[in-house]
Formats: sequence, C-alpha cells, structure tokens
Amino acid sequence: MDAKKVIIIVGLAYLLTQKNLAKTEPNFFGEDIPVISPIDPYIPSEEIDLNIPTYSMPFFHPIVDTMVMRMDGRPWGDGNYGASRNGNTRQHLGVDITVYKGQTIYSPIQGIITREAIPYASDPKYRGVYIEGTGQYTGYAVKMFYMTSNKIGQGIFAGDVIGEAQAINEKYSPQMTNHVHIEAYYNNQLIDPTPLLFQTV
Repeated sequence: MDAKKVIIIVGLAYLLTQKNLAKTEPNFFGEDIPVISPIDPYIPSEEIDLNIPTYSMPFFHPIVDTMVMRMDGRPWGDGNYGASRNGNTRQHLGVDITVYKGQTIYSPIQGIITREAIPYASDPKYRGVYIEGTGQYTGYAVKMFYMTSNKIGQGIFAGDVIGEAQAINEKYSPQMTNHVHIEAYYNNQLIDPTPLLFQTV
C-alpha cells in the first residue's frame, strides 16, 4: 500500500471519529463527554430493513416454582429442545424441566385439558396431559409427560395446579434427573418452547 492510500485511510478514519464524537453531554462531574450512537450513522438508510416481521409471544407460566432445564446428559441425552436422542437418530421434541417426585405442577397456559397424553404405550404407568390454549393462548397447545392429573376435561388458567410430577428415573436410571417433559405447538406445528418458558423482560 503506497503512502497516498495510507494518508487517505487515516484521514477518513479521523473524520468519521470526529463526526461520531460530535455530540456530547455532561457526566456526573459536569464534564462534557462524547456520546456515541449505538447505531452506525454511516450505513445508508436504504440498507436498513425496518420492516422485519415480528409477533408477540405470550409468556408461559412456570410449571414449577423454580424452572431449571435438565442438562445431565449421559446416555439418555440432555433436556434441551433438539437434543440428540438414540444415537443421533432423532431429536428431542420438547424441553425437560427438573422436578422431584410428587412436586406440584402448574399449567403453563390458559386452556382446556382435552385428554391425557401417554408417553409409552407399553408402560401406561407414566401419564401426561394435552392442553389446548384459550384466551391469549388461542392457537397454542401444550403436551406434558411424566405427571398425573385429575383435571382431564376441565378448563384451567395459566398457573393453576394441574397435577403432580412422577419419577421417570424409576424407569430409566437413578442417575437420571426427574423431570417433566413439555412440548409446545402453534397452529398444530411443533415449536421450540424454550423462549416461551424462559422469557425475560
């Protein structure tokens, strides 16, 4: 790179820096300090897409008092959405929330518990629920495994007690962390429940 190009680059950098530092405001001590915009002022406006489609997802109520995702790994895989199962032959379709046997389980959404959800046809000891959303949760549905409920067919609100956790580690291994498995659907399409269960404001 020749000297003329170096001078031009350095000059441009200086001008951009000075333009970006042109705005100041007083700090705690009354001294003027530069204010740098978090948005690059040199990106042409036509390159910024302000019409990005967005939609507001409703909060899912916590299903237990302390929400912790199961991440104990080992042969059965972690509890995050999309985690590997059966030697990478399939993916985990929901999120596993850690529980203890007999722990109170709350409904994540307002809706109707339309039916039981049975995770293992060959082992009916383990139960679950299928909730179809109403109100602000219309269009959403939730399937939950490894819990018992006596509210099948009933309407419930988000946060209502809907059952008790079972001990799934009695089926697999004492080393497995007990958990409730939760799947989420929107307009009958499986979706990742993670941002719904762990939203922050």
